[in-house]
Amino acid sequence: MQLSMLEAALATGTLSATILLLFIHLRKRRGQWVLSFFFFAITLFVAFSQTNSFSMLLILVGLIGLFHFLIFLPIVTMIQEQTEEHKMGRVMSIVSLAASGLEPLSYACISLLMTAGYSIRALLLASGIGCFMMAVLILIKGKRFRNME
Repeated sequence: MQLSMLEAALATGTLSATILLLFIHLRKRRGQWVLSFFFFAITLFVAFSQTNSFSMLLILVGLIGLFHFLIFLPIVTMIQEQTEEHKMGRVMSIVSLAASGLEPLSYACISLLMTAGYSIRALLLASGIGCFMMAVLILIKGKRFRNME
């Protein structure tokens, strides 16, 4: 029952982002917006990894879903705008692979690390810290991305 409630909260967040993006068009400084949303999502993810309250988990998962789609949809749009038409299929296949094709590998890694004795909280926290470091790297090195319209 709790897993179903978490999935419903995630779905509510993603649907909310989709509806929000119908009314708010991120045309200016999309790269900066996406990077800001990424930092918010990471903060929520780290909070999720350390929270005990189920009601707080529901709120955090809903917000994570919201920010996930506020990041994903503009990035896909920017990629499509920057890609030549005859290369679109190949590029979007790579995006699809990066977005969901690597999930089995991550499941295997998490399973192995949990079998080795690491707690899920520690693994989620470490993942959040890794994502934060990646976001800082993009912030520092990704001038072209930050300035994308």
